[in-house]
Order: sequence, then C-alpha cells, then structure tokens
Amino acid sequence: MELLVILAYLLMFVGLVGTLVPLIPGTPLILIGAIVYGIATDFAVIDGWLIAILVLICVAAELLEYVAGAIGAKKYGASKAGVYGAIIGGLAGILTLGPIGILIGPIIGAVAGELLAGAGGSKSIRAGFGAVIGAVGGVVLKFIAGLVMIVIVLTRIW
Repeated sequence: MELLVILAYLLMFVGLVGTLVPLIPGTPLILIGAIVYGIATDFAVIDGWLIAILVLICVAAELLEYVAGAIGAKKYGASKAGVYGAIIGGLAGILTLGPIGILIGPIIGAVAGELLAGAGGSKSIRAGFGAVIGAVGGVVLKFIAGLVMIVIVLTRIW
C-alpha cells in the first residue's frame, strides 16, 4: 500500500512538470495519481466527487491549452481565417509533432490562414505572434490548473 501512495505522489509531481514539458501529459497524470492514491487508501479521502472535480479541471485545462493559440490570434487581430488556421494548425501540430505541436501548430496555422485570406505580411505575422502569446498563456493556465488539482488533493489528504 505504501508503494502505491509513493507512486501516487510521484505521478502527481511528474504531472505537474508535464504541464510545462510538452512530451509529458500533465493534468492526466495528476488525475491518475489522485486515483492511485484513492485506490491505495480504499477511497477513504479521495471520493467520487473529488475525482469528478479533478476530471472537469483536467478536461478544461486540456481544452483550454488546445484553443489558447486561436484565442491569442483573435486578440491580436486575426480574421476568421487566421483563427481557423490556428485551430487547424494546433490539431495538425499535435497529430504530427506530438505535444510540442500544440505550441508550433497554431502559429503556423494562424499565419497561413491570414496569408491564404489575402492579408498582408504584417497582419499575418501579428496573428502568428498572437497565437504564440495565446499558446504560452495556455501552458501557464494549464500549470495553474495542475497546481490547483494537486492542492485540492493534498488538502483532502492532510
């Protein structure tokens, strides 16, 4: 049982690191760590409601990270083509480059979308810059979500 508790803490720690490192699935690992802790302790303090809350935070953080590049592009003046380009680029990026593609894909997609829509180079670059800002913001918010998940679990445990 103690081995499972140690594994749970390790999963949550690696998950927190994973919110910043593209190749490690951050919030899902934190969620798995909480479930492992629940299993190790016969769900004495980690109950179904807590797991449901953690699932919601995890899903929201993952979705937000995915669309953050498009939101950033829009805030920096991208047209619909640039926003759709950032979304498509994010999806293509994650499918071809793995998790690092969530950072690179929206940038390329936003710039390409703007150029295909006939926008000038400066507007396209501005949309790409917005996608970068949005993508970085998404990573920061995902890290914060991971911290919140861990704090929720630890306050239940301690």
